[in-house]
Amino acid sequence: MDKLDDLLEAVEREIDQKSRILKNGWLKYLDFNYIPPNPRHREEEIKEICVRLIENVTHGSTGNILIYGNPGTGKTMSFHIAKRISEQILSKKNVENYEIVYTSATSPNLSKILSEICKKLGSEVPARGLSIREYLSYINSFAKEKYLHICIDEFDKLLENSRRKQYTEDLIYYLTRTENISATLITNKIDLAKSITDARVLSSLDTINTIYFKAYTKEQCKDILLERINLAFREGVFSEDAVDFLAEHIAECGGDIRNGLSILKFCGNYLTSRKLNRVDLKLMKELIWKHDIQKDGELLMKTLSLTDKIIVAAVYSLLLELKTERIDSGDVFARQDYFRTLLNRNGISRDSFSVYLTRLSTNGVIGIEKEWKSKRPGSKSYVYLKYSRNAVKYMLENDPTLKPVLEFIAQTIRGSS
Repeated sequence: MDKLDDLLEAVEREIDQKSRILKNGWLKYLDFNYIPPNPRHREEEIKEICVRLIENVTHGSTGNILIYGNPGTGKTMSFHIAKRISEQILSKKNVENYEIVYTSATSPNLSKILSEICKKLGSEVPARGLSIREYLSYINSFAKEKYLHICIDEFDKLLENSRRKQYTEDLIYYLTRTENISATLITNKIDLAKSITDARVLSSLDTINTIYFKAYTKEQCKDILLERINLAFREGVFSEDAVDFLAEHIAECGGDIRNGLSILKFCGNYLTSRKLNRVDLKLMKELIWKHDIQKDGELLMKTLSLTDKIIVAAVYSLLLELKTERIDSGDVFARQDYFRTLLNRNGISRDSFSVYLTRLSTNGVIGIEKEWKSKRPGSKSYVYLKYSRNAVKYMLENDPTLKPVLEFIAQTIRGSS
């Protein structure tokens, strides 16, 4: 019982410490999906989406709204707000016989997206097992009774599945040419149309009237971040120059406000874990660095296979050992082969190794440079890291499977210094 009492007191102290710098619901206000009551700097875009949505519904017209912008520029938020405003205006006009449905292509699985749309329309259909035509028949039967506007977020992901790309193009044609149906397609790809090969689909897709979301400026980033800070943190937790620096950092990195929210969340957790109550300029610079390293390191740790990690570790270790910026791929093969023995794993062939290298290059983890020898046939490949060395170090230090590799690298670096 004494231990439980001690634990109770410890928990109460922790909660009390957090309440000194964090407001109730702070995580909600820093969540990517939180929609503020008065969104800043997207009024014009929201208004344009509203007008086009209302016109589609009231006129029963076909066609599409194409929304483009870099990640974190407010596209999804703006559509949700526009949907809400449009529904309020349509209600005032006594327009009722319609439905606006939103879904997001979180994976390039067209059947999954179509089944989600059907379910939101009240049709209980399986997530798989039906043909695309069967899913569309459910949607079509609904559209015979009510006007239907479908928004598909991150639409470009559906075009990434090369084997089923034609089905996605057929869907675009269906959404833009079927009576009583229209669509909003939200994408991060400015050249979405270039991914489409079917001429009839291109002719039906309205790319002229794209609603373009420009990246947030430093001043806009600061406004948005201050709004979230005021919702999530107690007064005085952040110095003004710390917020200025964070806003400038986000603007310089493409204006992705989600990255700013992620850093603020990281700040909150860091302050409470260290029993601190203020972020000044110096600490903000340190926390941004820590956050970016941790984010990239976590991404490597969670998304790479063990073989991928071993190859990345081999590149990292050779770069440190030889104090260079790129490594002969033959040396990487030999080093990763040794690492596999350290981990009691079977070796892989050179052909398999080449496949892994290509995949890591395609995913942006490494780069590959080829050099052709003028007096010799063939070429030589050199490998370099695209992720920071600190991110790879984080992966090695936090993945227990790689502990023998980390120990080898530490010993090697000590020996060469």
